[in-house]
Amino acid sequence: MKKFVFILVIGFLYFHAGAQQEDFYSKLTKKADIAFSTHEYFKALNLYKDNLKESQNKYEKAYIQFRIAECYRYINDVVKAEASYLKAIQKGYHEPIAILYYADMLKINEKYADAANQYKEYLKYKPDDQYAQMGYKSCSMAAEWMEYPTRYVIENKKELNSKEGAFAAAFANEDYTNVYFTSSRVGSHGEKINPVTGTIFTDIFESTFNKKNQWEKPVSISDTVNSANDDGTPAFTNNFNELYFTRCHIVRGIKLGCKIYKATRPAGDDWTTCEVVPLGSDSVNFGHPSISADGLTMYFVSNMPGGFGGNDIYMA
Repeated sequence: MKKFVFILVIGFLYFHAGAQQEDFYSKLTKKADIAFSTHEYFKALNLYKDNLKESQNKYEKAYIQFRIAECYRYINDVVKAEASYLKAIQKGYHEPIAILYYADMLKINEKYADAANQYKEYLKYKPDDQYAQMGYKSCSMAAEWMEYPTRYVIENKKELNSKEGAFAAAFANEDYTNVYFTSSRVGSHGEKINPVTGTIFTDIFESTFNKKNQWEKPVSISDTVNSANDDGTPAFTNNFNELYFTRCHIVRGIKLGCKIYKATRPAGDDWTTCEVVPLGSDSVNFGHPSISADGLTMYFVSNMPGGFGGNDIYMA
């Protein structure tokens, strides 16, 4: 009988502790959590930051600080993400995943020795985690590569870049004098702020290399391709008359996700048609296409079930 009562008491204490933990979350934190769950990371970030100042509960503050770090990670602000993960750990956030992501940010920011130490710390909790094992190994590999660099030179093409993001470039003709790339710069189609990233929705831009051996000012491409949503990551077939790209539909509170689209044009003309490439369920994300030389195989990224976790590379 005593044993039965003891089990009941322990069960009650666990239940009571769980109920208390739910009480830690204020209405503003729950509101931020809803935005976070719908991938509106920039919106969630501002809500979390506001509540971090107001909350007097140390457990909630640690949770909020971790969520702030997560938001920075998802919007690719790795410097602020690194600092925020450290603050979350210092505030007593209890999940080991914070240590793992802190290690990731340190590695991305080229602090390889510090990153290696954090991977080792995380592996004390999760010794069989292959991702962390690879992260730890990659730190020593990166340090070795930096000590013995290749002869490749990376040059900043200032005439193409701006203070906004620019990425995923692809040449659009055979002589490499026309380039497409993704950017959130001012002047793109639809100037509303993306609640996920906090920047203007991205579009595909192009630039031409002129006779003065200079890249001309980038301009957004046809409305047939660009939309009020996030458009980007262009990829061409060998004849450059078929364009594959990613479009991410974002409706507040609804996860519509990303899909791959295909645009076509007559040789030497502008884009005339655009349609979604049917690859799977609407609840699954598809993006970042790349087309094989013979045009028969597409490689892409997806979070579809059956992968190794998160986003994986698939072919179709």
